[in-house]
Parts: sequence; structure tokens; C-alpha cells
Amino acid sequence: MIRLEIQYSKEQEKRGILAFLQSISWLKSQGYKYTLPAGFEDEISKLKNDEVLIAQTLDMYLSKEYDSAFYKDVEQFALSEWTRLFTRVNKLFSELSGIISPDTIKVTLTRYGPGGRYQPPDTIIVNIALRKKSNVIETIIHEMIHLSMEHLIQQNHIGHWEKERIVDLVMIKGFPEMARLQCDPKNAAEIKKIFDNYYPHIDKIISKIS
Repeated sequence: MIRLEIQYSKEQEKRGILAFLQSISWLKSQGYKYTLPAGFEDEISKLKNDEVLIAQTLDMYLSKEYDSAFYKDVEQFALSEWTRLFTRVNKLFSELSGIISPDTIKVTLTRYGPGGRYQPPDTIIVNIALRKKSNVIETIIHEMIHLSMEHLIQQNHIGHWEKERIVDLVMIKGFPEMARLQCDPKNAAEIKKIFDNYYPHIDKIISKIS
């Protein structure tokens, strides 16, 4: 049985933003939306990569925006949705072969960075400023699927948008009311054919796509 552990704090926001700044150029190149504290991105462009000044400036901007009540409201709603969908989530993950699914998923709620991301082996980060409250659980499940197959993605050298398409297709199987297809990879039709032929054997699907 998979359980959620939801966390958030001002200090986590600071660490998350400083880490996010390391990948911001790549995310921009891929067309991802993201958020930062209001005015912060313009301010850091003047600081010439001075890490100490950037961290100090970030503290100031976070002090203006951080409101724990906002996070608490989303946390309570997400846990309510998790309870409602718990049986379906566990059924989906029990059907998939070749995956590795942690017993506990650590979910960090943030107002900054891209919409959702994951950090193996067991951490998910969800931007609740870019997601409607009702869509947070969708992002959590999507990123859980990523976590469960990341070892296969790395072993088989699967590209970014190919990886996203596999996850999207799994979401369609388990949660069609939430699922949506993102940017089409060049081999989208081939991925769909392989997926349909080998589902629910995720290890075989990924091996055939590589």
C-alpha cells in the first residue's frame, strides 16, 4: 500500500528555488511554465551569480509571500482526494510489471518552479500556484508513475518527451478522466503501438521503445 507524506515550509521553498535556478535554462528551452517570487527573477539578473546575495535576496522575497495557510488548505484537499482515489491508485500500480514503487511518497508542496517534478527514489514536488487545487492529485499520480519507472528510463536511455508519453498513456489506462497527452514526440505513433501491445509490462514497453 502506498502512503503520502506531504510537507512544506519556508526553508524548503528556499532550497527548492535555489536548486530550480540551476535548471531554469533547460526548462525554458523545453517550453515549460514556471513561477518564482514576484520580482525575484528580475532582481537576481543584477546580482551576477553571487550565490550569497541571491540567497539573501530570496529570503527577503519569500518573507513577503510565504503563507502557511495557503499550503495547509491544499494539503487537506489533496489528502481528501488521495483517500477517495486510494484503491484505484494501488490497483494501477499493482498491475504494472517491472516498476519500483516506494511504500511512502514524500510530496513537497511549493508555489515555485515548474508544475511538477520528481526526485528519485521517493520525492515529488508539486507547484500549487500553477495547478488548480482540484488538479494537484493528478500531478501527484503522474509524478508517482515517473518515479516508479525511472530506473527503466535510465537503463534504456529514453528521451524526455518519449518518457512523458509513456507516463501519459499509463495515466489514460488508470485515470482517463484526468489524463491528457503532452507534446508529441516524433515517434508518438510507434510508442502508442508498442504500449498497446505490451501493457501492463512497463519494462518490456520501455525496452522496445529504446
